Amino acid sequence: MSQTQIRPNAITVAELREWIGPKLSPKCSDECLRRAANRMNNFRWPGDSPANFGEPGYVPIRTYDKNEKMKWQFDRRVGKSARFLHDRMDEIVASVSDEYSDPALRTLMERLQLALDGPTIEFLEYPLGRYKPRRGPRTHKEWHSYATGIAQVLIGAMQDAGIKNPSIARDCVVPRVVLEVLHRFNVRDANVTPTAVSAYLTRWKKKHGLEGERLSPTPTNLATPVL
Repeated sequence: MSQTQIRPNAITVAELREWIGPKLSPKCSDECLRRAANRMNNFRWPGDSPANFGEPGYVPIRTYDKNEKMKWQFDRRVGKSARFLHDRMDEIVASVSDEYSDPALRTLMERLQLALDGPTIEFLEYPLGRYKPRRGPRTHKEWHSYATGIAQVLIGAMQDAGIKNPSIARDCVVPRVVLEVLHRFNVRDANVTPTAVSAYLTRWKKKHGLEGERLSPTPTNLATPVL
């Protein structure tokens, strides 16, 4: 979403001030909240058109390659065939026992048995490794990435207002406002509680850190959605 476009559901300074609440709101100037609101309004939200080439957030769409699917199917057939031979090797040896005196056949069977033992059969069946159930935090959801970005903007705005260490505890401003913004822009799976938002931000901060985004002054030559 370009900064010159105005969203019909844009966050306003008044709304952001109301969400922050009466305790901390007086410390935040209109300019400080305007920067934060403009920054969040200009995120690429669900339903926005994809970024064009050269714009921030542009990701080239990879074309579908039929050969890749065919190659994967071939790999699966190889694994199934190897498992079939491995499980029936004794039957195969018994069926040719009368001809086992043939040196060439004996060599072939010995090499086949050797090839299908150990890690080889495992690799043929699972070239990318066996499936391992995921442990730890749940699968990443769409709202997680948005929550991180919103929190960074809010923390930066609050730091600009003189609040040194904005808390991300469940009963504090940041998780509550993050949830309001997620709901405003209809982010999928965001029907969660401030406690869930706080828990996610805490995990993120512990693993990656959570620094406030320093916001530059609002350009005066752009049409801004919050006045």
